[in-house]
This record gives sequence, structure tokens and C-alpha cells, in this order.
Amino acid sequence: MSLSSQATSEKAPGQRFLNESMPRYGLPKWIDLPSDPTLSIFGATTLPHLLTQQDLRKLPLTAVNADFHCVTTWSVPDLHWHGWAFADVWQDFIAEFADPAVSHVRFSALDGYAVTIPLEELLKEGVLIATHLSHEPLTVKHGAPLRLVLPQLYGYKSLKHLYRLELLTRPIPSSATSRILIHPRGRVDLEERSSTGLPLFWRTLYRWQLPNFLRQAAGWQERDRETAS
Repeated sequence: MSLSSQATSEKAPGQRFLNESMPRYGLPKWIDLPSDPTLSIFGATTLPHLLTQQDLRKLPLTAVNADFHCVTTWSVPDLHWHGWAFADVWQDFIAEFADPAVSHVRFSALDGYAVTIPLEELLKEGVLIATHLSHEPLTVKHGAPLRLVLPQLYGYKSLKHLYRLELLTRPIPSSATSRILIHPRGRVDLEERSSTGLPLFWRTLYRWQLPNFLRQAAGWQERDRETAS
């Protein structure tokens, strides 16, 4: 995979466009897709419950065109997602039963990955629970059956294979390693790659390692094809 020599935009400092399609990033684990995906809601709520596809289809579909920015400094321009606006899901199915003190939501994936996002980021325009990418249903490679999409945050916050939401009144304490490698918010325009700050250091470190990251992603993609066959 090759990179453009140009930065993506003033709102994405330190990023460079890939000249090819978005690579397969995430945990190197193949998952079995559920035949009837659901979304469980629990935590700081008076009514833990399951949202079915039938429930979610009551909401209007929302389309979002946005660049995708990986924390490792590559970006893919103008991806077309559609699904349900998280703000609509929150308003119609969660807010009524949520503790007023809820400040964060922890999302869990079928492959074991989890990420915690401040509620104020989730309620911004353009944040989706996505079902489609480029007018096609999501594949396992890009997060089927449901994917959280937050264009304003680095890509590792856009969790794949979403199946569970835990409402929190405070963020879960992070380990020392997580505080170094993960930012609690991860805004692209502020280069929030690490809780340590030092944006130019982390940009340079990730840029230096980028060829290795891309080779690893290509290897995962090849193993995915072999497993699927």
C-alpha cells in the first residue's frame, strides 16, 4: 500500500491519504456473524434491554460522508456510511431509562475489543451505528453486522462488530499502559493519540512504524480470506 505525500486537511494534522482502499485493521480474529444481531443496553439504566434489528429499523436511516483517520497516521478520504444516527438511538431507546449522571458509554465487540466514549462525543452530528459502507452491507473486514462510526475521532474508537453498550456514570480506570497508548477521547483535529500529550512525538513514532502496521494489516486480510474460504 502506498501513501499520498499530502496531508488530508487542516482538520487532520499529521495524516496522509492512502492511495488504496481502507485496509483491514482490528483484532486478528475471525468472528461468526449472528443470524439475528441485537444490541444489548445495560449499566446505569433502570431498564436493561435488547434492541433488535426490528427496533432499529423504526429509526430513519442516516448517511454520512467522511474521511476515516487511523491513529497510525493514514487516512482514507470520503467514505460513505449509512445506518442509524447514535443520537436517534439514544433519544428513542436509551435516554428515558438512563441515569441522568451517565457521562460515558462502553461499547463491546464480538471479537473481544471494547472502547469507552464520552457521551458528548457520541451525540455529535455524523456519529452512526453503521450497517453499510459504500452502499454495500458491512463485511466482516469492516465491522459487520454493526459498527460504531465517529468521524471526528481516530479510527480505533470506531469499534467493529458492535453488540453491547454499557452506560457509565464515570469512565473505567485505565491501566498505566493504556494511559500511554490510548487517549480517553481521541480527537483527530487535536492529535489526541496518547494521554501523555506530546502530539509531535506520537505522530513521528507512528509514522516511522506505519509500513509495519500496513504489512500487518495486509497479513490479517489474507488470513481472513483463507479462513472464510
